[in-house]
Amino acid sequence: IELNSMYSIYTVQFGDAGHLAEHLSDFSILTGNNFYLALSLHIKAILNYHTASITYKQKSDAHKKRAALESAEKCSKEAIDIFNQKKSEIHLYMGKLLHAVILIQIKEFENANSELNLSAAYFTKSSSGIAWCEAHAAIGLLFWEQKKTEQAKEHILRALTRVVDEGYRRFLLLSSPDFVKVVILGICFDTS
Repeated sequence: IELNSMYSIYTVQFGDAGHLAEHLSDFSILTGNNFYLALSLHIKAILNYHTASITYKQKSDAHKKRAALESAEKCSKEAIDIFNQKKSEIHLYMGKLLHAVILIQIKEFENANSELNLSAAYFTKSSSGIAWCEAHAAIGLLFWEQKKTEQAKEHILRALTRVVDEGYRRFLLLSSPDFVKVVILGICFDTS
């Protein structure tokens, strides 16, 4: 269900992803398993973040975008709380990474910075290459939003160098517009 949900999000079939997340939520209630509830909340957070990034581009959609991001932030926070209770480190730090990306979108930079540093440190320790790249790309986006160009450049180029070296084609959490922003910034920072 989780993989099908992610596939639906990446292929912009948001309705299907929402139904699958609800199905997982219902399953968690039937089985009494909060871990599945946390996964459902995590998927809903990704779904709302991607919806806000992809669907709501017009100025007239600003209130819808804000509502989707607020829902994403709430779901990601709830998922993190459950993952923390369940002692599922990989899920916890993927949740923190997602939460940070959402916080960047709603301009809560200080909280995003804290979550990103924790995530980057964990993914360095756990040798999770793609998650490490995504964490550093997100740190770069955070610095870019804060007008800290040199720090943004350092993290984005570090992430993209490894992405190219290891042959990754897509990040796990970043929306397409944010991924494209990282790539364009990387090209602008280093034309090679």
